[in-house]
Amino acid sequence: MNWHFVGQSLGKFLQGYALILTTALMMGIYDTDKGVKAFTITVLVTFLLGKILARLKVAGDKSIGIREGYTIVLGIWFLATIFGAMPLYIYGATPTLISAWFESVSGLTTTGATVIGNLGEMPRSILLWRSIMHWIGGVGIIMMFVAVLPHMGVGVINLVKAEASGPTTERLVPRLKDTAIRLWIIYSCLTLAEIVLLLFTGMSLFDAVNHSMSSMACGGFSTKDSSVSHFGSWQAELIIALFMTIAGGNFNLYMHVWRKGFKVLWHNTEFKTYIGILLGAIAIVTADIFVVENYMFNITYFRDTIFQVVSFLTGTGFASANFEVWPELSKTVLVILMFLGGCAGSTAGGLKIIRVVIVCKQIWAEIKRTLHPRMIMTIKLDNRILESSVLNSVSQFFALYMLTVAVSVLLVTACGLDFNNALSATLSTLGNVGLGFGVVGPSSNAGQLPESAKFILSWCMLLGRLEFFTLLVVFQADFWRGKKGW
Repeated sequence: MNWHFVGQSLGKFLQGYALILTTALMMGIYDTDKGVKAFTITVLVTFLLGKILARLKVAGDKSIGIREGYTIVLGIWFLATIFGAMPLYIYGATPTLISAWFESVSGLTTTGATVIGNLGEMPRSILLWRSIMHWIGGVGIIMMFVAVLPHMGVGVINLVKAEASGPTTERLVPRLKDTAIRLWIIYSCLTLAEIVLLLFTGMSLFDAVNHSMSSMACGGFSTKDSSVSHFGSWQAELIIALFMTIAGGNFNLYMHVWRKGFKVLWHNTEFKTYIGILLGAIAIVTADIFVVENYMFNITYFRDTIFQVVSFLTGTGFASANFEVWPELSKTVLVILMFLGGCAGSTAGGLKIIRVVIVCKQIWAEIKRTLHPRMIMTIKLDNRILESSVLNSVSQFFALYMLTVAVSVLLVTACGLDFNNALSATLSTLGNVGLGFGVVGPSSNAGQLPESAKFILSWCMLLGRLEFFTLLVVFQADFWRGKKGW
């Protein structure tokens, strides 16, 4: 392990992170609010530590091996959550360090569960920082790191693989740095477009910026306690729902659209499945509310149905209605959507649609193999044969996901929550949704959770965002041994 190179890389990140923190500091200075002191201290400590680490001498090989890649990614995420929590705790937005860390982890993993109540009383610098954490965590801290820093050395793909969502990592241009830059250009342009559209609905510039960053990151932090429903604007809700849907798609696919046109969307199995699930869920919930429950058709209910289905499937977690009073079938559909999540390469959470598609293909192949034992089976996706390593990783991910749910529910119930609340909180945090039922419902706040439960659920958020293996690999003894080939 090249510890000097790892430390130098973390130092460079912290210096850049201090610059990002300065954005919230400038907001505080502009408003002359009470968050200025908290952000000033955080910026200085972050920058000075980064300066010290960046000055480490690196001798010999500067390539990023697998071990260095995973260590840098985990180090960056750990430091980002710690220093992201500092201004929240110093200002007093959260009562304890654990609560501040929970809020920071929730922001950077784009989960959106919050422990802060009375958001209207918070300084705008604190509210902006929460949204910024969402935005940089959306496409990925590492992707931002790769796009901005001039020299990352050989093997930078190992950094991206360690953070990437989905079973495969796609590089669309020869240089990974160019791919990262193009991703951030698309991401930034879509965010800017949403801001402009929300301004036309009468939303203030501050609220438009915050909700655009939050929805494009599939986050869920709002500037209002009642979330999006506070604005009472159907135009704003539809715009946010549209951009949540876009954010739940594969950004690598959008780069193909940039080069080849919109026709590539309809040749992509995952994207078609994603839209199909979205429309099917809207149809089922609509039928359940208006037909089965004999409610009179109301355009407001239909709008709330569209918004909440999109919010749950993409893992954004915005609320436009109290869906806990909806019929049982509708609530069951929302829970299933929490599991599924968006597309690989998106800012959404959950299992990812591509994994669901692959597992369904595997099941169908096994059924056919039962009837024809000697038949050689191959599984294809978009006319490409999937390698056995991909199939194995998907199966292992499913198994690990279910095992983690079971263990996490057990631990959270040991903290004092009943089974239903423990299950809802676990699914919500592990899927990076942030919104659920009961204690994490639209009328509740994660601040009422026991401190021990917040700590456990924070790790659930990190496991869900880094997709398990990146975080768990450090517990393997071989990871720390000085073997070549890592």
